[in-house]
Amino acid sequence: FLLQGVTNAFSSAYHHIQRKRDILQLVSSAFAWIYSRAPNIRVIDTYLMEPCADKAQGYAFRNMMHTDNNTGVSEIYSSPATLRRRDNLFRDYLFKCADSSEVITTDAYGERHIAVPIRDHTGRALGVLDLNTGHCRELPPHEYQDLQKMLQMLQEACNELLDDQRFKDTAKEAVLEAEQVSGQRKVGVLFHRFMLQDLRHCVSKLDHQSFAELKSYKEPPVMVHSILKAVLLLFFPEWDESEEIHSWNQCKLKVNSDLIRKILSFDPTAQYVRSNPEILTKYIKGRNSALTTMHALKWL
Repeated sequence: FLLQGVTNAFSSAYHHIQRKRDILQLVSSAFAWIYSRAPNIRVIDTYLMEPCADKAQGYAFRNMMHTDNNTGVSEIYSSPATLRRRDNLFRDYLFKCADSSEVITTDAYGERHIAVPIRDHTGRALGVLDLNTGHCRELPPHEYQDLQKMLQMLQEACNELLDDQRFKDTAKEAVLEAEQVSGQRKVGVLFHRFMLQDLRHCVSKLDHQSFAELKSYKEPPVMVHSILKAVLLLFFPEWDESEEIHSWNQCKLKVNSDLIRKILSFDPTAQYVRSNPEILTKYIKGRNSALTTMHALKWL
């Protein structure tokens, strides 16, 4: 019985540590996506909750990761600092966020902070993301929209991760080839897979009227042509630097239902994919969130 108790305790501790590691990897993937899309977010600190030794204190935060959004670099602390409610009055907004499991916006140390909960399957907070926007009181609409999308996809990915850990015996059909393996690579693509599924959903809504509007351009905006070039090079890499790829008339001929089918079934992690990420970067860098999700998956 003693051996069984020790084994169970070790197993619980191991899975607790593994869950923290997986959540941090998901969060890091999400922050890599929002990097450069929301430059007014200066830094992001990731806090995970743990029970206090003194039960009367409830819980404490461990500052697990610091992300500099100017560089996109995340640092996971090997010895994370502990924050207790009574010792951190100026960070009370973090505890309010966790207590309510709702987003809290406040000013602390003269800077604007947005505290966002990471929730479990019951809706209770597991941790808090502290986004520091400095002296920017309100994010521009496009940055706010991208932030909302990132947080939505992060929570959905976190829900699936936690469900997989709760229902280990329930096999799920893999969406991407990379998910057929276990371990960190599978977790590494999870956030981007949700982004890709959201893209597929949006593309599936395109109709003939959408095609007609795109094809009506005689001289399209540079961004439109660049994004279409990148999409076509995913499926026709031999077009790189060809006359076809630089000709709008040639490119728009490929905009049809067959292209939509290719996009909806495209798996950037599949072994058969031969697209060159360096070539795609020329056209999508700083332009399009959905395509850069495909780009990130290909690198993974």
